[in-house]
Amino acid sequence: MGIWKSIPVALAMGCASTQPVSDPTADLGAHPGCESFNGDPSPGATSYFVGDFFLGNDNAITGSDYWFLYANSALEAADGTNCLVVWSVSGYRQENCASEDNDVVYEVVEPDGQITAHFECDYRLEISGAIDNAATTCDPSLYIGNENYGVAYDVLESEGRTTFFFASGTRLGSGEANGSRITYTSDYSCTWL
Repeated sequence: MGIWKSIPVALAMGCASTQPVSDPTADLGAHPGCESFNGDPSPGATSYFVGDFFLGNDNAITGSDYWFLYANSALEAADGTNCLVVWSVSGYRQENCASEDNDVVYEVVEPDGQITAHFECDYRLEISGAIDNAATTCDPSLYIGNENYGVAYDVLESEGRTTFFFASGTRLGSGEANGSRITYTSDYSCTWL
């Protein structure tokens, strides 16, 4: 869907960047594991969530959350296509997101494959999102009831790499950060339509 190839996002948002952040959509696409459900070809899509956020003055956050859906063969045969849901987000970055009585454990898969446990995150992004109708290409039936939301993302950051979690400790995805831009990309999942 290449929206990053056609829009210089950091420039469009007016943010300076000291180190480039990789295109968080570079490795997205249809996954063969989403071709069939219980062994039967079924209309569906490979689903990814992507966040692309910019840090402004006073820890203000702006950016977007994206839901990419890549149609499988059965959906394409039924005239289904790839589509994208976009939410414009705003909020703020809060330091020291774990409280003293927090029993949440954040598990991070390190580049060498080892899992490390962390008992507090580096910061929390408190954001609100609203559907961007102009940029969204999916049928509204896919996101009805989710046009607006509020969420807290807990983030661990090390050497320019990020791991995003929901406040419950459930891993959302991983990405990069450079001081002014913070991203994540989820693992794929299958959505059956």
